[in-house]
Amino acid sequence: MCSLYQTSSTGTSTGAAADAGSCTIDGQTFPNRGLNPADFAQCCNAKTSPTAWLPLFSRAAIVPMQIGGNDEVSADFDSDGRDDVAIADGNGNVEVFFSESDGGWTSPLVLSTGEGPLPLRPVTGDLNGDGLQDLVVSSGAGGGGNWVFVFLNQGNHQFAPALSFPSPDGCRLDPVRVGDYDGDGWPDVVVGLARVGESCPDGQVGLFRNLGNGDGRLGAPAFLQSFGSGQNGDLRLGDFNGDGALDIAVADVTNTVGFFLNAGNGTFGAPTLNTALAPAPFQPYDLAAARFSPGADGLAVSSGSSSTVVVLGIACQALTKAGVSIGVSASYGPPTPMSGVLDVNGDGLPDAFFSNGGNTDILINQGNGTFLLASPAIVGQGGIQMITVGDLNGDGAPDLAVIDDSGNWEPWLNNCP
Repeated sequence: MCSLYQTSSTGTSTGAAADAGSCTIDGQTFPNRGLNPADFAQCCNAKTSPTAWLPLFSRAAIVPMQIGGNDEVSADFDSDGRDDVAIADGNGNVEVFFSESDGGWTSPLVLSTGEGPLPLRPVTGDLNGDGLQDLVVSSGAGGGGNWVFVFLNQGNHQFAPALSFPSPDGCRLDPVRVGDYDGDGWPDVVVGLARVGESCPDGQVGLFRNLGNGDGRLGAPAFLQSFGSGQNGDLRLGDFNGDGALDIAVADVTNTVGFFLNAGNGTFGAPTLNTALAPAPFQPYDLAAARFSPGADGLAVSSGSSSTVVVLGIACQALTKAGVSIGVSASYGPPTPMSGVLDVNGDGLPDAFFSNGGNTDILINQGNGTFLLASPAIVGQGGIQMITVGDLNGDGAPDLAVIDDSGNWEPWLNNCP
């Protein structure tokens, strides 16, 4: 079957039972972490009845920042089984907060790019092959601030000074992703190039190949052709046609998503385009990639102009889509869409979340190309600027790290086992 969306087993657990203090699933007991008995029973029932899922998160103590954050990423930087959080502070720095065993957070380790105020975009990957997650950061300033920075993780809550790799002037580097697109075992770096000056090359995607020397260094960038307006909204890596190689998906801010398909050797041809996103003008803004159904990775696309989410795929080169409408909070006005992926109900299928700047809604994957809109929403203190997923307390359940409009970040812990 060539269709991306196929009916598949959800892999859910059986034999759930709950009381006010614990939940037993497949013989394993999980404690109630502060929910009322009815909500906790619903957590347990969701393991065998995903259609009834109600995600239940609670906000832990708000963590203050030195300077307000504008983007973030989570990873287990110190290998203690709990994800940590790295936040770009908008002043040319990345602040790394390490999770502590008592549920608290360390004071931030501040990593400086040395470039002054820049809007940075952080991601993670093991670029030097030592088993530790490093930080890769792009500067989205345009003009003379066009850099990819690599902070190599030294362990013991320390990172080496930044390695810097230039891109041509006149380009804005935003966003940045890490993945082994050439299949040599070393993570490479892919950046979106948006033209803000005449010297920017005619290309919307820059490819920084990892030289594979074990020192995290990247080669000079190669470029993929432009399409649409040349102004990218977001970029994601995934195996979108099911051939085992990493492809590249790019959202153009008009009404197009382009898929650069990997030939299997790290080279890419002209993009396969989807220009039929609805309602028009859809203005694809944020992307989330995952294996939503067997066969190939899918792409969840949030709109910059409406409260709509579209799920795309190109298995067997055929584009398919399924629209899902999400609610928009009247108190926050038009959506500021952000998206991500998490398996919120533990059924083995990736679900998607979307935030419009005020509320965060979760779409529960049914395994057949359809999603259920879950509630209640998560609401940041005064609104949400950014949201990412990680297991912040090491209990095996996906939590959310939220940057709020107050310039701080909020850990939202998943109360369901």
